[in-house]
Amino acid sequence: MHGRDAWYRHDYTKGELTAIRDRITGIGPERVYISFNTDHAMLEDARAMARRFGGKPSV
Repeated sequence: MHGRDAWYRHDYTKGELTAIRDRITGIGPERVYISFNTDHAMLEDARAMARRFGGKPSV
């Protein structure tokens, strides 16, 4: 994920991450891999997204 408004420099909001999670779970995948490619908020965004899926990010 590169960001929405400012590519590579976007901090995802809680609402954005939740909406993305909902779209992903809506199609019912068995497994999901998400890669964040934002310069300064990558780790925080990945951890926040993992929490939305009820787990910890795989490293």
